[in-house]
Amino acid sequence: QEFKLNPSDYNMVDKIYGELIRMKKKGATIFNSSRFLESSRKFLKLEQRNWRCDAGSLYFSLDPGGNFSICHHFQSERKLDHTLGSYLKSEQFKKHRRELVNSCVCCMRPCWMEITHLVHDASSFWEMMKIQFSMWQRQKFYS
Repeated sequence: QEFKLNPSDYNMVDKIYGELIRMKKKGATIFNSSRFLESSRKFLKLEQRNWRCDAGSLYFSLDPGGNFSICHHFQSERKLDHTLGSYLKSEQFKKHRRELVNSCVCCMRPCWMEITHLVHDASSFWEMMKIQFSMWQRQKFYS
């Protein structure tokens, strides 16, 4: 796995994440959603994906050479070209994507987890809107 903690570290993980969640609830500008913080706390202790992976559905990897894959953990499947859009809509790709996601050992990529949470969890979406609005107000005030 990417990162392994000893069970003796679990109390510290709970304490730190608990404090981050408490700070966020009190209004601290912590960009990660409460759901992400809770998911990552569990991930660090359990080392298994506890969130819905939407790789290849909501996000994908594209390297500088134009090679496409649903995720950087998997070998590129093809080059970015004019046929990629129709391939992504095909039943062949959808089946292949499900097989890859189901075979994945898991990861904890904050940017990908947050996109999944923003799309599938209303509270995560509203937390981010609140942060963005607050930042917009501050920027407008200081401009």
